[in-house]
Amino acid sequence: MNYQKYENLKSKYGDYSSWALWDDTVSTFTSKRLEPDYQKIEQNVSSLHTSVVLIGLNISKPLEKLWANFHCGKNDAKLMYAFNDSLFKGAYMTDIIKDEIDVSSSNIESKLKSGEIELEKHILRFLTEMDDVGANEKSLFLLFGNLAYSIFAEKLGSQYPNHLKCKHYSARGTQYDYVKNLWESILSHSKKVSFTRNNESFVVNQKMSSTLVMLEQKMKNKR
Repeated sequence: MNYQKYENLKSKYGDYSSWALWDDTVSTFTSKRLEPDYQKIEQNVSSLHTSVVLIGLNISKPLEKLWANFHCGKNDAKLMYAFNDSLFKGAYMTDIIKDEIDVSSSNIESKLKSGEIELEKHILRFLTEMDDVGANEKSLFLLFGNLAYSIFAEKLGSQYPNHLKCKHYSARGTQYDYVKNLWESILSHSKKVSFTRNNESFVVNQKMSSTLVMLEQKMKNKR
């Protein structure tokens, strides 16, 4: 990613998207951590990429700053632990449905069925976004949650065939279980499709293993 392209993307998509980079020295996931995370992204522009794209359904609350999506919710820590030290670090992150704030995917689904949300408009907007950021048919798309996956598979799956359904990070369960299971799903998928990034395969490296040990101990201490 060069800086000029980054600045263009920031002005166009910074209000509702982000990148898989977090400042892991910040302990809590609230609006207070937005500035450190933003600085982390700004300082690592060359590491940003769209060979992997992480996709949610919609935002659950208003975003206060640029690149704030996936960086201020209490469950976003699961994504940080899963990706901040992985091969997918710096991946693009966005939602399929824009400008619809709702914590409930069931409400979004009802609005889609009633026509209150015009899905085709959002699909066209998403396609433009992917073209702008540089994602293509070789990119790996990780879909978080049942509805995001079903929409993507039906409307976008033929254009972007390398996609994987993932459990939503807001689902009940420990950080340890979520991260461990997510890595297992990605490893299995990557082997099936022979997906690599920069000629490297997704592996659980030493830093990731240490993170998992920490999360396991954290889980045990809560019992």
